[in-house]
Amino acid sequence: YDRIQDAIDDASPGSTITVNPGTHSEIITITKKLSVVGAGKQLTVLSVTSSPNSYAIRIAAEGVVLSGFTITNHGEGLYTTGVKISAAQVTIEDCDFLDTPVGIAIWSSGNTIISCEFQGCEDEGIVLLGNNQMHSSRNTIQNCLFQSNCDGIELQYTIDTTIQDCEFS
Repeated sequence: YDRIQDAIDDASPGSTITVNPGTHSEIITITKKLSVVGAGKQLTVLSVTSSPNSYAIRIAAEGVVLSGFTITNHGEGLYTTGVKISAAQVTIEDCDFLDTPVGIAIWSSGNTIISCEFQGCEDEGIVLLGNNQMHSSRNTIQNCLFQSNCDGIELQYTIDTTIQDCEFS
């Protein structure tokens, strides 16, 4: 496929999409359970410019795994995001989030962020969001590095969140 989104759209639920090394500039939406795997965060870069306060990747399906990417979003707006998660049981591992206002915005529960790096995030590396009606809960952030961000992790209407073995500077 020439486009990552085309491979995602054509894949059957449960499939693994392997993304070739290089810099990719498309905005991606994942609406079915898939694993989307880059060739390594030093080799596979997703660098987009979204509309203001939008995202580079939106994950709207349970059980998605995203790994092996460097992700940045140059769109305008304080809430411009690398990855927006609105589904449960999502795993993001071994990814770098660089120079985007928000690295990951989590609007759901039961997600895992592991072995990721967040650098130069103008607002937050990770923000866990909910509201007074529905909390974001049971999320795990583990073995992550947060450097030179406004906030490393921001918690809003969040309960039962585990933050373990992370480094902040």
